[in-house]
Formats: sequence, C-alpha cells, structure tokens
Amino acid sequence: MIVVHYKSSSLQAVGIEVRNKKGFEVIFQGSAKWIPVDITDLSRSLIVIHITDPSKNVFGLRYAWNRKPCPNKLCAIYARGKDLPSPPFVKHGPFSTAKHADYLEFQYQNQMYL
Repeated sequence: MIVVHYKSSSLQAVGIEVRNKKGFEVIFQGSAKWIPVDITDLSRSLIVIHITDPSKNVFGLRYAWNRKPCPNKLCAIYARGKDLPSPPFVKHGPFSTAKHADYLEFQYQNQMYL
C-alpha cells in the first residue's frame, strides 16, 4: 500500500476532500505501462492506495497526469469545501510494497491555493 500525505499549513485547517477515487496510476519496476489504481481509504489529509499484487515493486506513482485528467469539478483530490483541485504530480521510486506501506509526503503550500 502507498500512503500519500497532503501537507500544508492551509490544508491542516480544512483537510482534503475526495470527490472521485480515480486519478492515480502506478508503474511497476521493469514495466512500461502505467496502471490505474483507486483510492481505498482516506483521512483528513491522507489517502491510501492498495496495490493488488504486493510482490511487484512500484517504481512510480502519478496523479492526474493527462491532458484532460478529469471532468470539471470531478477530480479526485480537492481542499475541503473548495473547487480548486490538487495539482498533478509524478513521484518515482522504487517503492517497496511487500514489506511495509510507503509514505509519500507532498508539500502543496505554493501550489494548492485556498
């Protein structure tokens, strides 16, 4: 599983809102294809993505990485109560999903305006 922590002083007050569980993709080590994965759990500022085959090593994680990532106001991640979505990102690993959850922390202080 991969845990993504959206962290900024402004998000601490309002938290994140998940409007759609789609939008994240992973790529496994040795592969050339990005595979869609869903958000499986969330809290005030964390989202959790479970990997169906924990024996494979995740080499990259990306969010909203398309020309048209989602319909208007239906992206996955927003600041709670706002209509501005989280910006796209790509994070390269490798990440080990077999032994423990990987914890990715993103600082959106300058990119997610509230």
